[in-house]
Amino acid sequence: MAKLLYRLGFWSASNRVKVILGSIAILLISAIVALSMGPKLHEGTTIPGLESIKTMEQMYQEFPSIVDNSGKIQLVMKSLTDETLSSDTTKQLIGAQLEEVAKDPAVTAVVSPYDNHSVSADGKIGYATISYNTPGSDVTETSKERVLDVAGILRDAGLQAELTGSGYVKMEIGGVTEGIGVLIALLVLTVAFGSVLTGILPILTAVIGLGTGVMLIIIGSNFFDTPSFALSLASMIGLAVGIDYALFIISRYRQQLAEGYERKEAIAIANGTAGSAVVFAGITVIIGLAGMSVIGIPFLTAMGLAAALCIFVAVLIAIFMVPAILEAMGGLIKAKSKKSSKGSTRNKKNETRGNLWGGVCYRAPMVGCDPWCSIAGHYCNTFLQHGDRHHG
Repeated sequence: MAKLLYRLGFWSASNRVKVILGSIAILLISAIVALSMGPKLHEGTTIPGLESIKTMEQMYQEFPSIVDNSGKIQLVMKSLTDETLSSDTTKQLIGAQLEEVAKDPAVTAVVSPYDNHSVSADGKIGYATISYNTPGSDVTETSKERVLDVAGILRDAGLQAELTGSGYVKMEIGGVTEGIGVLIALLVLTVAFGSVLTGILPILTAVIGLGTGVMLIIIGSNFFDTPSFALSLASMIGLAVGIDYALFIISRYRQQLAEGYERKEAIAIANGTAGSAVVFAGITVIIGLAGMSVIGIPFLTAMGLAAALCIFVAVLIAIFMVPAILEAMGGLIKAKSKKSSKGSTRNKKNETRGNLWGGVCYRAPMVGCDPWCSIAGHYCNTFLQHGDRHHG
């Protein structure tokens, strides 16, 4: 494996333009295909084999009239002023906007909060139900936009308006919290590497891998039963491991430069050594996630396979694209700084402290916890030795 990855890293570095453009082309092609097909995600979390599910299936067989597969959107409204939803002004406003929604050819029925008796006792909250002639997953973006426009008008008039229901599957990839997390990761990596450019590189490759993985999941949702939350899980895991896997190779590359290796040789060695760890870690996680299918619960299977696909793409990006980008950056990514004599003294002191802690664990372990103390002492020593060698 190490020899194969060594040759792969050397080849990627030698063909950096082809590899980088090819990776971007795959991302763009998958995005075009995914957006043209559209996502077919759902919110279902059924668990086959449950007695309640069997009961519902029996009821559907005996009473077919209760089965309603049409998509529905609930427009939930709350008054933010002293006026209630039952006031004449608010009634006219809501009625006029629901009439606009009813003009959509895909709409089969619109039930106002006054007809479905959903207005709360204090008159502040209520909801309207909009039914469509297609299943919830097939409600078009045009129909959703029409309801969103109505919600916007109601908000401007002093009402809080929110949408929910099977016809309004709101797919969110990333957000404010994820963006803050990426910025914090960039700050930490910049401080650790001492370079903004080096800190951006693992995030950039992770985003490319994540984008490709997400597009492939969207394409797959047209052929396989995929819940919307499977995409969220895959996105979080894919971004995290994508950054980690790129860091393994970049850190080893800088170490090889510090030892005097020529750039392409350093890239190849980094891909052969750290890349082996990347492949092993990726395969381990993929097996674990794919193992969720053994449980036999469809939505858990979809979640595991979707996340496994993102990790598979992250591994490929790490061992193919990262070496190519490292070569393309030339001398912009510097070698790790040499250890000073002062740093060497500090290393010895830290090693002594680490050995002291390990000795305490070995000599006076808690009853029944000897293996855990041994492991703690080993990792403490390893962290102190390698941590100072990386940052000394």
